[in-house]
Amino acid sequence: MPLEFYSGCLEHPMSLVSYSGGLEHSMSLVSYSGGLEHSMSLVSYSEGLEHSMSLVSYSEGLEHSMSLVSYSGGLEYPMLLVSYSGDLRVPDAPSVLYEGLEHSMSLVSYSEGLEHPMLLVSYSGGLEHSMSLVSYSEGLEHSMSLVSYSEGLEHSMSLVSYSEGLEHPMLLVSYSGGLEHSMSLVSYSEGLEHPMSLLSNSEGLEHPMPLVSYSGGLEHPMPLVSYSGGLEHPMPLVSYSGGLEHSMSLVFYSGG
Repeated sequence: MPLEFYSGCLEHPMSLVSYSGGLEHSMSLVSYSGGLEHSMSLVSYSEGLEHSMSLVSYSEGLEHSMSLVSYSGGLEYPMLLVSYSGDLRVPDAPSVLYEGLEHSMSLVSYSEGLEHPMLLVSYSGGLEHSMSLVSYSEGLEHSMSLVSYSEGLEHSMSLVSYSEGLEHPMLLVSYSGGLEHSMSLVSYSEGLEHPMSLLSNSEGLEHPMPLVSYSGGLEHPMPLVSYSGGLEHPMPLVSYSGGLEHSMSLVFYSGG
């Protein structure tokens, strides 16, 4: 189920969620912000939670990629926790405390110009317990918590990101009670005080998923619709029939 929209004058799409065959297959979250040509791939599932999950984040002005977590072959298999390319102030390679996946692992690194440490991964008690990823971006005193697991993958996962100049968090993904329960994606755009609710699932994927977007200085929600020519009336792009196993495509253009 590809969901795409264009914001501002961006020529690049933001593919929010792509389902193939259900949650046990691939889910990809990609976001573009602030004229960035680099994608931020937040979560990518392949063949279920016990398989690969990749978290990649690009910070504004940074050409270096930060690969936070990569699972291969299941949680009991190796994880590529951090992969940097380019110049790092200190150190060249992240410090790692590795005593096996069932033990604690902490990776700390510094990015260019940052006085604060970027705690990439902190495991306590194993993968079935809490995992917290915290990052500091340039000029931000607030942390960016990318992933927080509590009591296992079947429980809550929260992805929170702060964008430059924003005092409000961007809640990207929030799972509660397992994948078969609610999923909420909320995003704040530059200058917006109102959230943009991208996805909201309740009680499973079989239920409707409203998409609401705020643009510019709008105080009222604007459902994702398409205008053609000089039409003053919206043309809805979504039709649900039997649940997510049917295709749904949303395309939204804003600001030219």
